[in-house]
Amino acid sequence: MNVYLLRTVRLPEIQGRDVLICIQILILLLYTPIFIFIEEGLWDIPANSAAAKIYPLLKAQSGPILSQQGSFALFGSGEIFIQLFDFAALSRAGLWDQNLLLKEIDNQAFPFVITEFPIERPSTSENAKERFTPEMLEALRANYQPLMAVRPYHLYFPR
Repeated sequence: MNVYLLRTVRLPEIQGRDVLICIQILILLLYTPIFIFIEEGLWDIPANSAAAKIYPLLKAQSGPILSQQGSFALFGSGEIFIQLFDFAALSRAGLWDQNLLLKEIDNQAFPFVITEFPIERPSTSENAKERFTPEMLEALRANYQPLMAVRPYHLYFPR
């Protein structure tokens, strides 16, 4: 997209502009893989192998999946029931009533819940706190039990 914008937006004529464009493209090409490695890094290796073990279970079930990692929902029924990060933030801000989701959890509407932490433990990571409200965690603990843990994921099913 940046390359397209650089070619189509009419910029004032600058001596040596081609050099500036080349430098921008070079920085972008260097920055992208570095960012991916730093952001995801070696974490993806065990995550990808764990996901391969979880996908067959998800494909065999119908219904929405509640997952900390949004892509798992696509391998179940294919529907993304909720974006946990967005709605947990809205709930904390008082802009979203989470009671419908809590009712779904209480009714065990999800054949699977997938987290990157064990929900049965009281302490959770910052990543988990961004995606689950304390009320969601309490409802999950009451209504779901561990099925298996495949590092870094924890898979739960209804009690």
